[in-house]
Amino acid sequence: MHGRGAVSKSADQFKLTITGEMAHGATPHHGVDAIAAALVNEVQKVVSREMPVAAGAVITIGTIHGGEATNIICPSVVMQGTTRTCSQECRALLSKRMRELAEGVAPGPRRGIRNKSRVSIRPATAPDCVKPPRATWSSVLTL
Repeated sequence: MHGRGAVSKSADQFKLTITGEMAHGATPHHGVDAIAAALVNEVQKVVSREMPVAAGAVITIGTIHGGEATNIICPSVVMQGTTRTCSQECRALLSKRMRELAEGVAPGPRRGIRNKSRVSIRPATAPDCVKPPRATWSSVLTL
């Protein structure tokens, strides 16, 4: 193999926090639900509908934590995961779309409740490894 291009995918970790307003289950209209299950499906659509197949893009939501009791409107949810791709352009687009989608599903103000919603995505980047034009597999593996 003497081609050039990505040898490994970038790996960016993200932590997404959605904050709503806690309320008792008997009075849900007094709260703002932070559960954003729709986000899990929407981010997968970014890969399947917006990324070139050759980019090898992957979004993994590995953990979802939220809620403390079955009768309480969940006040906050934390989702963590990774995005991976072989293309710097797709990498930037994945980050942009994740933020847009997260902000789109975050609960907004309603019925006079002050908006406490926060969405934060904090990437910890590991760039993709690109093989130089004249490199061989053995030279790349020893870098």
